Amino acid sequence: MSEIENRGLEEELFNVLVEHNLQAPFYNMLGLKPTGLGKGWARYSLTLNRQHCNAQGIPHGGVIATMADTAMGNALGTMGIRPLTAELTLHLINSPQVGAQVVVEAEVVSTGSRLGFTKAIVTCEGRIVATAQGCFVNAGPVGP
Repeated sequence: MSEIENRGLEEELFNVLVEHNLQAPFYNMLGLKPTGLGKGWARYSLTLNRQHCNAQGIPHGGVIATMADTAMGNALGTMGIRPLTAELTLHLINSPQVGAQVVVEAEVVSTGSRLGFTKAIVTCEGRIVATAQGCFVNAGPVGP
C-alpha cells in the first residue's frame, strides 16, 4: 500500500478504503488504481489501452466517467461515508490517446446528513480531459 499516498487519513480508514479498491473486480478489469487519499480528496490513475476504446478506436467516454465517479465516491469515503451515486455530470473536453496515463482528482464540495456533493478534474499529460460533478446518497458508514 506504500505507493498510495495517505494525506493524513486515520490509518484504519485508509487501509479499509485501499483494500476495498484493490479488491474491486471492475476497477481491476479496467486497471484503475488509487494513487492518493486524504480527507475529502481522492486521486486515481489509469493507463489507457485498446480495451478502453470504442468502435472508432478512441478511449470510451464511459471509462472517463467511471474514473470520475470512482474518485468522487472515494473522496466521500475518506470522510467515513459509504456513497451511492445519485447523479453524475461529465463534461468531456479532450480525448486522450491510447498508451497515455490519465489521472483524476476529486474533492468533496459539501455534505449533509443524506447527500454529498463532489467535483473532479480528469487530466492527461497536463491537459484537462474532463470535468465532473456528482451527488451521492449517504448509505451509512464505511465498513470493513
